[in-house]
Amino acid sequence: MSVKIKTNTPETSQMDSFQNATLHSVNDEIACSIAVHPAYPGDIKTEEQAKAYLQEKLRALSDEGWHFDIQLGESMDFEQE
Repeated sequence: MSVKIKTNTPETSQMDSFQNATLHSVNDEIACSIAVHPAYPGDIKTEEQAKAYLQEKLRALSDEGWHFDIQLGESMDFEQE
């Protein structure tokens, strides 16, 4: 499992340079940003498969009270015929 945590990064820097992350407060003194890059298996071809995969992988954290808001949709790179 790979968990990379960079410390000493003020909230303003997190807002400016750490895109596609969730910025939240740990408490009144600490801001935290989390970026997640799932390791999707190569056999996922549909949004429903991606949804099921994410639900499976995030279930344990969700059961512990973590909240996830996830959006799935067509890629800009996808060309419709």
